[in-house]
Amino acid sequence: MDIAIVILDCVRADHVGCYGYPQPTTPNLDAFASEYTQFLLDVSAGVWTLPSMVSLFTGRYPSQHGINRADRTLGAELTTLPERLRGAGYHTAGFSANPHVGRAFGFDRGFDELHELWGVQGAHGPVGGALDRGYRWLWPRVRGTVKRSQAVTAAAMRLQRRRAERGDSGGRRLAEAAASWMRRARAAGRPWFALVHFMESHVPYAPPAAIARRFLDEPGRRRVAALDHDAMAFLAGANPLGEDDLALVRSLYDATVGHGDELLALVLDAAGDDALVVVTADHGHHFGEQGLMGHFFSVYEAVAHVPLVVRHPGLPAGRVERPVQSLDLFPTLLEAAGVDPGPGPGVSLCQASDPRPVLVSEYLEPDLARFARFRDFDPAPYDRELRALQQDGHKYIWSSDGREELYDLTSDPGERTDLAAADQGRLRAFRMLHQEWLAETAGAAGAGDRRHVDPDREVTASLRALGYLD
Repeated sequence: MDIAIVILDCVRADHVGCYGYPQPTTPNLDAFASEYTQFLLDVSAGVWTLPSMVSLFTGRYPSQHGINRADRTLGAELTTLPERLRGAGYHTAGFSANPHVGRAFGFDRGFDELHELWGVQGAHGPVGGALDRGYRWLWPRVRGTVKRSQAVTAAAMRLQRRRAERGDSGGRRLAEAAASWMRRARAAGRPWFALVHFMESHVPYAPPAAIARRFLDEPGRRRVAALDHDAMAFLAGANPLGEDDLALVRSLYDATVGHGDELLALVLDAAGDDALVVVTADHGHHFGEQGLMGHFFSVYEAVAHVPLVVRHPGLPAGRVERPVQSLDLFPTLLEAAGVDPGPGPGVSLCQASDPRPVLVSEYLEPDLARFARFRDFDPAPYDRELRALQQDGHKYIWSSDGREELYDLTSDPGERTDLAAADQGRLRAFRMLHQEWLAETAGAAGAGDRRHVDPDREVTASLRALGYLD
């Protein structure tokens, strides 16, 4: 059984056509979903790339694997999905445009080939390299007394956007490389596994002009090009965006989703008709909902609810209402390959029912150092770990600072009305479920390798351009 996983980084479910979005963002994914199996509620275990992808690759929650900060590497004590598949005789290859899903963070383990095609690079050539080395030497020495100007940060992000707009952010190169490899692997006759990780919908947004014109008129494109998309600045109040501004950013984001969908078609065609294919996202993104921007400091649906469409011989075509988790892919794919997944919190997608009482998303170990450049801003409200539990259409959010929230997702999918004060009985029941979940998952897997990772300058520059580093 050949297997392919396609990750559409940062694509939230409610901006996908087959999940009810009215804009024509994903015609190719919609067509794929109409033929195969669409899971209506897929809850990502992590809400940003590194913990989310480690959960997908290990079948463990972020609190179990411990990879919850941007400078940690995949722990050696956890066996990954590609390692298990290669051990079963699979030819394995990865194609990643996200530096967090690369060698620097341990994601090369299990891959016969890992092709890292960064979509945004900040250190090309001798001049760029010299500037980056100078920045890395100077900034740690002055950051305690000098706050970097937000105008400088905004200008740097605009430069990164223009740099990306010169091509297609590397997405087509990645899609064509993955498609070529898949065709060769199919011809070789040996079972194969491929990971294809696109970054088209991650900042800095730079869709091709032809696609941007489908979602923005000319005045809108000029206005959105001048906006500061810096999520940390938005959270710190340094670049307040009005609803009209946010609407333009959402439209630009829609164009990037449309671009990724076009590239997805190349991969789906190359995978052939017999491969098991998964199309999903690692997390979503906030555009002003709950006063948030980006995909940190939150476990709301904007970041936790991701699309999941699967072609699997053991799954009937159609829409599946049973809620599932992204880490369920670990046992599902191993079972399809004839490999025993062993014990873990994941439940195969092929099971008709789910014995778990709750589905869980986590945001752990917040990195407040990313606010360091904002003078006089107190990031204390963001200094909290978050965990969301879902059951029977309701969602409970626990916070390490004592705050609690409760929502009825059936009647309030946007999580606008907090029912914690009004529904004390359900709140108490969720508190008990939370304690039971903690007791059940504790010790199920060792914490990840917590050593600091010092990636090379190219990876560092790319992570900075993507907003992961100060």
